[in-house]
Amino acid sequence: MMVQFIKFLVRKMTIFPIECFVVFTLSSFIILLASEAWNPLAEIVHVPEPEPPAVKHRPPERIVRHDIDDALIEYDIPQYHIQHLIEQANSRASEDHASNMATQTEVLYQEIEEALSEGQMVRLGLLLCILGHKAIQAQQMHTAEVYLQESMSVFQSENYEPGIAYVNLQLGYLYVRNRVIAMTAGRAYDDLQIGRWYLVNNEPDIALGFILNSIERNNSIYRFASVASAHYSLIELYSVENKVNEARTSLIESLRMFASSGRVLQAIDILENYADSLIDADAIENLRNDLNHRNTMFELQLQQVGRARDYQRLYLYYQAQSEVSRAWKFRSLANSYLKQVPERVMFYRQPGVLSLLYESNQDADFAREHLRRAHLQLARLEMPELSSMVTKMIRSIP
Repeated sequence: MMVQFIKFLVRKMTIFPIECFVVFTLSSFIILLASEAWNPLAEIVHVPEPEPPAVKHRPPERIVRHDIDDALIEYDIPQYHIQHLIEQANSRASEDHASNMATQTEVLYQEIEEALSEGQMVRLGLLLCILGHKAIQAQQMHTAEVYLQESMSVFQSENYEPGIAYVNLQLGYLYVRNRVIAMTAGRAYDDLQIGRWYLVNNEPDIALGFILNSIERNNSIYRFASVASAHYSLIELYSVENKVNEARTSLIESLRMFASSGRVLQAIDILENYADSLIDADAIENLRNDLNHRNTMFELQLQQVGRARDYQRLYLYYQAQSEVSRAWKFRSLANSYLKQVPERVMFYRQPGVLSLLYESNQDADFAREHLRRAHLQLARLEMPELSSMVTKMIRSIP
């Protein structure tokens, strides 16, 4: 078959030499152009190659402020509003700006008991709304929601429309904060994973920026177990760079945070892994005792939280029995137990990042709904300045 085809080609070339030459030449050009092996315009039109980047990778910019504040463009709205409420309630809550959340809560509880004894129901609602705002700032979201719902109930029973608008504004603020906390946790998680990737791929200088950002973001939302995990990654990073002192500091910080958050067994396992390298034999026993002491303190503080919850149950019981004054005495006792409990005990149980992000989609919807209600109510009450600020806050919801 092949022999016959060759004979056919030779016969045609003999009969039509010029035509065959033209066909073969054009076919060759087409093949060269199609394969991009030859470009006739290359010498006429010159397209310069892009210059390679000066730095292939670079560390991220270190964050200066927490995302939780940056994400709320109109972050001053709730603060502006709460000052208005404090003035209306004649409250002493903001007199001492250095006071912590527990101290301010104690002051507000005393004022609530005064309002109850004197039958000042509108003032009671305002004080509860202020309590809700303070709890949001302390990231005690469940507690804040309880205060705000109680405040809403008081205002609705009194048919006090400004108060209902105020509570809707604070509930919107609460759900916005929930959304921002979830997004901050997501960014912190991403930063840590990217940092670990660069660390595995022998880029410790780039990894450092990501891991430090993860630590700062997690600290801002009280995710202390994640902070401890990030410090654990820093041990390897500094070890790779032969920075023994920095590696030892990160190790001790990681161990202490794990132990102070109820994870003492994990801390001791890590200590055993680095016993022969970063920790001297003489220091191991002292460090182990320190970890056990921190765990003991954690368990005692956890018991205080349990007692506070018992008093909160009594509060709910007497509230249901309409013995409001007696109920608030138990609420005050609960606050006194929580007064000295650190954040890492209050926040030792937290959902995973994916769960947090998923639930935050609903939080964003709830925030828009409550803020829209507040906007309409404030506009109807002829409070244009606050109504306009709420509109801006709706637009800032991430």
